[in-house]
Amino acid sequence: MEIFKEIVRLKEEKRVFCLATIVKASGSTPRKEGTRMIVFGDGTSIGTIGGGLLEREVIKDSKKVLKERAPLLKEYRLNQKGGLMACGGRVKIFLEPFYPLPRVFIFGAGHVGRAVLELCSFCSLEGIVVDFHNKDLMSEDTDKKGRFIQILNLDDLGSKVHMDSSDFVIVATGSHEEDLKCVRYALKKEFEYIGLLGSSKKFSQVSKRLLDEGFTRGQIEKIRCPVGLSIGANGPNEIAISIFAQIIEEIRLKRALTR
Repeated sequence: MEIFKEIVRLKEEKRVFCLATIVKASGSTPRKEGTRMIVFGDGTSIGTIGGGLLEREVIKDSKKVLKERAPLLKEYRLNQKGGLMACGGRVKIFLEPFYPLPRVFIFGAGHVGRAVLELCSFCSLEGIVVDFHNKDLMSEDTDKKGRFIQILNLDDLGSKVHMDSSDFVIVATGSHEEDLKCVRYALKKEFEYIGLLGSSKKFSQVSKRLLDEGFTRGQIEKIRCPVGLSIGANGPNEIAISIFAQIIEEIRLKRALTR
């Protein structure tokens, strides 16, 4: 049971790890079916599946699985002739990578921002609204569905919450100047996904200003604007659905993250 407690703890801490599980054992083997070991990207581990050369090989394969973000089922021979150990048996081990699902930071507590936050809650993603104005913009119902951070200056955001490059950012403040400030912030932090609410014309204007300020075309191309899938969305709720559909597409199809 201790290994399951560790898995829960690591997922709560949003740690990246690989779970190695013996799913089949035949002949003489050091451990049997159901034995598990947790392996981190640096090669350190929790638990053991038998030690020795077998464990070293599994750790090496686990690091590869984490890098490629794809699970692996592999058989390891433990006989002396061409095998890893002298036990004489064989084991099949399933290597399963675990990556934390990204958080969605929503800059702006307007109609679209609140609707995106509600969808985060519905789909079990952590949604965090960042706003620069009065908290009265947030309804009590919305407060219950996610986190709300009120800041006066973007430079203060880092002291209020830790953000990393795997997070998603939606910019929808309702003010062109505040949108631009948030986009600048996001580009410098190199987030996984940056979506800007607005038209193609707005994006053209934003792009020109960013280029004049020294941002590269490569950086600017990371911005999704108009944000969301093109589904003919009309009104805040439908726009939020189109945005969230694009987030799901990015997570499930393009990044192929595991739960």
